[in-house]
Amino acid sequence: MTDIQNEGDVYNEIINLLESNSDVLTDNGDGTFTHTSVDGTQLTFDANTVTYTENPDGTYTFTNDNGESLTVDVINDVVTDIQDGGDVYTEIINLLETNSDVLTDNGDGTFTHTAVDGTEVTFDTNTTSFVYNDNGTYTFTNEDGDTLTLEYLANNGITRNEDTFQLGGDLIQPTTITTTATNTLAIEGLEEGESPGNDIVVMDSQGILKKVKAAMPKFFYMPSILVPTSSDQVPAGETYGVIDLYQKYQEQFGGTGSVPLITNNSNTGNTLPVLPATELNYYVTWYDNSVFYNISISDTGVLNYSVYGSSAVTELSFMNIVFEVK
Repeated sequence: MTDIQNEGDVYNEIINLLESNSDVLTDNGDGTFTHTSVDGTQLTFDANTVTYTENPDGTYTFTNDNGESLTVDVINDVVTDIQDGGDVYTEIINLLETNSDVLTDNGDGTFTHTAVDGTEVTFDTNTTSFVYNDNGTYTFTNEDGDTLTLEYLANNGITRNEDTFQLGGDLIQPTTITTTATNTLAIEGLEEGESPGNDIVVMDSQGILKKVKAAMPKFFYMPSILVPTSSDQVPAGETYGVIDLYQKYQEQFGGTGSVPLITNNSNTGNTLPVLPATELNYYVTWYDNSVFYNISISDTGVLNYSVYGSSAVTELSFMNIVFEVK
């Protein structure tokens, strides 16, 4: 291939081969032209009485004054011959084979390399020995005493133990294991543990595994809030009869509400864990049905309710609201 790219001997031979297997059109210098096909057949045209047309497909059509025509397609004839494995194709293959090195397996542990110029060199693989060094390396020695030692290395979660490789070790780069619905990842034989004495593994929104305390309850009560029973009790910016329960929970547990979150001195700056709204179910387990009616909760934790106009609000006019962790 390099010889062809550099227009060397093989390239020149192929060009000569193509030219020797192509039709020839000769200008006789007297106004006539002679077309000679590959098989030697000749046909002479008088240009004074012949017209020719260059066709869009690269062929030429010659027409004499008798209306007889001849179409010449030199390139296509050669390409068709190569595609059909004809004479041109066979000659090119022979040319490439005679200009390529050959490596022959002699069947006795030796190999003979024959260069294009006929030079032969025989290699005897029986004269090379190798030894395992019991430390994960192999040493190869030829008949002249020259040695080559190969060592296999392991890292990024793989450890070499003498001549074996085992899972385990430090990660030296961010590592991703991709699973599918068919090619899943399972771990069997895990030791039994007890919550809350152990941590659990969770996955964040980027798919990165992290450990968290296993004490997260299955459900918990909504932090205390005022449920307005009249419009004058509604905080500024909010709507009477509508309470975003999740937002109230997020503000109180996350310490972002109008009332500051108070904690012990050694825990200053920390907040309570806040789960995403879509990881919770919301329940009203009890309410004063003589005061409240038409109660509903959206999937994102927004409570809607109505208050009877003639109701008498008492110390029992409250709701029990529970969040369930999905």
